[in-house]
Amino acid sequence: MKTLSITNQNGIATVAINNPPVNVLTINLINEINEYVLSLKDDRDTKVVVFKSLHETFFLAHLDLNVINGTQLVVACSCRVLSFFQ
Repeated sequence: MKTLSITNQNGIATVAINNPPVNVLTINLINEINEYVLSLKDDRDTKVVVFKSLHETFFLAHLDLNVINGTQLVVACSCRVLSFFQ
């Protein structure tokens, strides 16, 4: 994964988000988060997931404006994530 760094210790997964310069929420970042969340479906060892930012000022700055105005291809992964929780 390019924007996420994941560690798992004693059942606690820490997902560090690093999407410089200000952790903009891009399609790639959304897809990486979806991929990680979906990977938890069969993971019985992870009990807690903590998301944190490697940027000292921002957790996530905003959604990429290219996503909002439709100039970037949007991958509909949210349906798969929703089905994971059902």
